[in-house]
Amino acid sequence: MISELRDRLTADLKAVEGINIETGVPSRLTPPVIYVTAPPDSYVLSGQTFGEYVISLDVQIVIRNRDLAYMDTLIEGVLANTMDWALVGVDAPGIFSANNFEYFGTTIHLSKATRPEGA
Repeated sequence: MISELRDRLTADLKAVEGINIETGVPSRLTPPVIYVTAPPDSYVLSGQTFGEYVISLDVQIVIRNRDLAYMDTLIEGVLANTMDWALVGVDAPGIFSANNFEYFGTTIHLSKATRPEGA
């Protein structure tokens, strides 16, 4: 159930042109890249009805420079290709360091209600 949703989300994101899509945090950042991860807090919650679950996933966008217009284009591309997911929020883009390099990135928080097969 969870892996299937993550795989479908990753496949949907492949429609965002000109950027690599990874499932999970890549061992080496090679921007521009989008990767799908579990959020640091709630990953699976109970849904509105019995037997329903809400799966939360984060979509992280990383680029090399501080090009806010390009970041906006990538955010819009992710949002356009995840219309069947509920948008929880988008973090303000910012600078972070990894492996002695500075990157510009943001996180898009998504969730989706689902039921296990057969339920």
